[in-house]
Amino acid sequence: MSSQTTSLALTMLMLTGTLFVPALADESEESSWEWPDPLPPQDDDIMGNAHLDITGTIASSSNITATWYANVSIRDDYGTDLLPDHDIGVRAQIDQHLGDGDGWLGIPEIADFVSLVENARNLTDSEDSGCCVIDYLSLHSDKGVAITVIPPINGSIDSNGSWGWMETATLNGATDGRSTRILDIPRVGGIIEEIPLRVTLPGDWEFRYSAMLDIVEGSPNDFTVFRHQAPVASDIRITLGQNQAPDALSIRQTGGSVIPLSLPAQYSGECRDSVLDDTQLWWTVHRNGTMVNQTQHEILVVTASELGFSDGEVLSVVLHCLDSFSLSSTAYENVVIDGVDPIWEGTFVLLEGENSTELEISEDHLEVPSGGFEDGFVPLWQPEAGKLLGQAVSRDFFERQPVLCCGAASARHGLSVGRTGQQQPALVQQGPSAVGLEAFPHRVGFEHQGDVVGVFEVGLADDPGLAVRTALVVGDPVAFDPQHADASRGEVVERTAAEASYAQHDTVVGFRHG
Repeated sequence: MSSQTTSLALTMLMLTGTLFVPALADESEESSWEWPDPLPPQDDDIMGNAHLDITGTIASSSNITATWYANVSIRDDYGTDLLPDHDIGVRAQIDQHLGDGDGWLGIPEIADFVSLVENARNLTDSEDSGCCVIDYLSLHSDKGVAITVIPPINGSIDSNGSWGWMETATLNGATDGRSTRILDIPRVGGIIEEIPLRVTLPGDWEFRYSAMLDIVEGSPNDFTVFRHQAPVASDIRITLGQNQAPDALSIRQTGGSVIPLSLPAQYSGECRDSVLDDTQLWWTVHRNGTMVNQTQHEILVVTASELGFSDGEVLSVVLHCLDSFSLSSTAYENVVIDGVDPIWEGTFVLLEGENSTELEISEDHLEVPSGGFEDGFVPLWQPEAGKLLGQAVSRDFFERQPVLCCGAASARHGLSVGRTGQQQPALVQQGPSAVGLEAFPHRVGFEHQGDVVGVFEVGLADDPGLAVRTALVVGDPVAFDPQHADASRGEVVERTAAEASYAQHDTVVGFRHG
């Protein structure tokens, strides 16, 4: 038996704690080795874990030190990419490509396979070994990887168990001049990539961001990457940075500079930090420096009157955020309590040419002389009840031309019910008629039509030519008689025009805004 085989047996004895006893037939025959306690079969093709522990500082432009560890266990019927015919399983691969192909694994064949694995994993480059790259540069091990292989047991190639290896290495490298670190984890299809990789960071450094966040879990400075779950075969990039206090963001849903005394005011809050940080959030409400309420919900609903506040007092709301590194931040608001009911007030001014007169507001209505122009302003809140929440402006137009006495004194505001009689001119031109023969619109409007913006002198027109804005002198005129039964071309439909207006009073009455 070779010394290499003996060394292998001793190694297995130390790793497994299992005593193997050589069975000697005679001195001329090769000793055979029994494996009484083989590793049991496993359900998963590949099991194990890896750990990258970054120690010391990883600040900008500094030397970096890390420790690499990996433990891999593989089913015997799962082939290795170190030998051809991956699909036939590792035992058959060893027998055919390292042994004599007799269907039996002997100690020499197993020893050759151990040497093959050791040489394949004895790497000094962290990227080649399937570990990592920091700031676009590989880490290196001066002594390579210390590896211990646990080979398949000897016996028939039809046996089913597991095999694997354990490896450790001390890695060294350097960082670049940026304030953040870039950690790239290779994903090219190696067996080492099929096991979870745990990453631990020094001091107050933490996980910041990764596009592969779905395959990362854990805490900000101790997280695990499940790279075998990555949907694409590309490096998994992770941004690292020094821990900072979380950002506390608070928003009050009820706007304005004050909050009501007896109505609820709602706040929503958020603590922004590392996506892996389980940041704590809570609210406190204070009155004159004394806390009167506390809750740990993201939404705070507070009614000032229920907490003993009164009108004019200041309510203080504080949002607290605390991260896993015990760094905290707050967001707060001091808001005045408004407990005075709103009162409507109005001011109306009569504009007559260049003159203006403030009108007296009665209890029920407001009277404006005809021929005037009224402008009104109504604040929504009393000044002492707090700042204005808004304002409303009312502007009403009245005919500036005084009503003459040659006809009815004023135009009625009642709706027209029957047929119209007298017609009066309007300032707005009527649209075309729906009747096919009436092709030319009139500059004549009914006194109760909605498009009337003013009135002429109440009285009959001296000449129809003036009423319809025609020439002052018309040759061979033909009068349009509204009493004729048949409507002429261009004449209004329905025979007659507007009724004469009736004098009721000399003022136009409007309602007070309130």
